[in-house]
Amino acid sequence: MTYGELKKLVMQLIFSESIAGTEIRETYNNQADYLRMIPGLANDGMMYIATTVKKIPELVPLTTLNYEEMGKFRLYTLPEDFWRMHNGGIIWPKPIGGGQTAYERFHWYKMYANNRLLVPANVPNLDEMMVEYYRYPHQIPDIPDDAPDKKAQEQERDSMELDNTPDTHAALPYYIAAQLVMYDDPFRYSALWNAFETRLGRITEPVTTEYSLVDDAYWGFNLPGV
Repeated sequence: MTYGELKKLVMQLIFSESIAGTEIRETYNNQADYLRMIPGLANDGMMYIATTVKKIPELVPLTTLNYEEMGKFRLYTLPEDFWRMHNGGIIWPKPIGGGQTAYERFHWYKMYANNRLLVPANVPNLDEMMVEYYRYPHQIPDIPDDAPDKKAQEQERDSMELDNTPDTHAALPYYIAAQLVMYDDPFRYSALWNAFETRLGRITEPVTTEYSLVDDAYWGFNLPGV
């Protein structure tokens, strides 16, 4: 779904898209105010969805991240759109001999200050690691009234594809429409918000299985009977 399609659907939900089949001008009633509020509410709604029911996964090579040397460690700075680390968030091509590698989860790292990653510098194949994380959604830009070529910028924005997945796009218009009518029509707000919650509740993550080796926690301790 594009932003233009989202905007049109939102206005239809609050019965402000047309009158008797004729598109409502921006100068009519509160039309311009509604249209001006939609980008910010769309960003707010996408953020709400992406940090609750539908996370957005991302995968980047460790070599693309900036880092600083800290003795035997490297302190990497995660991307600006970083939200949370994926469970076991580093994919490691572990050497297993004979020139072979096995792709496993690398767990010997520490998070620092929420967006930095401390990794031992002497790990084999360090530069071939991949970082898997969840990111924030891409934002819809706000266009100031005094922006040059405002009309052209608005047309470009209307063609932007929304971030996340189609099932989240189907719920987003109800979130925005509910916020627009919150103070003017409590009954319509309640109906739109319930519709949003219903659609949100039907969004589920697929159940997947990931196989990995389990380290021998007792190796080298020579415990009796083990």
